[in-house]
Formats: sequence, C-alpha cells, structure tokens
Amino acid sequence: MNNICIIPARKGSKRIKGKNIKIFFNKPMIQYSIIAAKKSKCFKEIFVSTDCKKTAKIARKLGAKVPTLRPKKLASDYAPVGDVISFSLKNLPNLDDIDYVCNISAASPLISENYIRKSLRIIKSSNYDYVFGVKEFESSIQRSFSLDKNNLIKKANIKHSKKRSQDFEKKFYDSGQFYWARPKVFLNKKNLFNSKSYGLKIPYKFAYDINNKGDLEISKMIFKFRKK
Repeated sequence: MNNICIIPARKGSKRIKGKNIKIFFNKPMIQYSIIAAKKSKCFKEIFVSTDCKKTAKIARKLGAKVPTLRPKKLASDYAPVGDVISFSLKNLPNLDDIDYVCNISAASPLISENYIRKSLRIIKSSNYDYVFGVKEFESSIQRSFSLDKNNLIKKANIKHSKKRSQDFEKKFYDSGQFYWARPKVFLNKKNLFNSKSYGLKIPYKFAYDINNKGDLEISKMIFKFRKK
C-alpha cells in the first residue's frame, strides 16, 4: 500500500519558542516523530510541512521530504491544521496513488511506532473516516466548575456533586499525536469528531500533549521513567 506521513511543523510557537526543534534529551523534538514514522514501516514517504528553513534542514537530514516551505498564510496561529494537510496533499504529484495519510504531530517525543501501526490496521479493516489517538480524562469532568476573577466558584454542576466517580461515563480527549484518514477525507476537511471516527486509547506514558513549559517538564519525567 502507498501510505504517506505529513508532519506539520510551523516556526511560530508562542508558549515554547521553537518547540518543534527544541532539544529534548539530545535530539530535536521533531526527530522523535520522524523516527517513529520510520520505525513503524507504514509509510512510503514522510513529508514535513514547515515555514522554517532550520526545521526543513533537520527534517531532510533525517530522511524526510520538504518539497517547499509553507506559505505564510498557513503558518499563523489561526491556520487550521486541516488546511495545512490539504495544501500539502494538493501539491503532491501522485495524489491519486495514495491510499492513506497520517498526520503526525511534530512535538510528540513520547510517540510509539506500535500505535501508528495499530491504528493503520484499524482503518484498513474498516470504513472509518478517521482513526486517531485518544486519552481518558484523569478526573470526572462532570464535576468540573469555573472560577471568577476572584477565584470564587461559579457554574458548578451541583447535581453531580454527590455521585460516585465510578458512576460517571468515561470521557476522552484527543491525544494530539496522530490522525489517519484517506486523502479525500483530509481534502474535504471532514470534521474529526463525528460518529465515523475511531478513538484508539493511548496510555499516558506514550502520549502527553506539550503546550507549555509545564507539559515539557512532565514529558521529560515520563521519558526518564520509560527509559528506566
């Protein structure tokens, strides 16, 4: 089968400067995603979509392809990832020959090639729109509440306050690591959260979304624990 991987890696991360190529245990962050994609042996080609020359150089050195730098309009904080994937696909000369596409995050140092392979097997044997990694919320979100500007509780759901946590329906969220789909699904920008999307459960030791410096430190602790 002719499957490809696309790794979006824009330059302008605000909360962690240069996040996608930030050194994580002696390697640029993006290197873990490229290595996992290679080890999975799921892909004929691995592409990196970036607006950063330094990221492009690192990606090419690791064996990924960077056909062209991403245009500025697709490198802003507000550019949807779906538009980036669609742009990348439209610029491939052999689009009609591609069976499946996997969008892999550039900042996923805990990613495992085993889950990339497993998710491919699932989508190949089904009629799902997407297969992507999900994680279970650690606490019951039914008991969530907001705080006002004085840190006083507001919008608390009182009716759930006396329920046992084991009685709540389990809730999950997008792990932010990988998304498998057929090219036409990405090109049509079909909504990820629909009844034909399959959520593959990922343990925390293989998935921790890095959005800020606190997340980065936790990921380092998990990585060290796994090494031991």
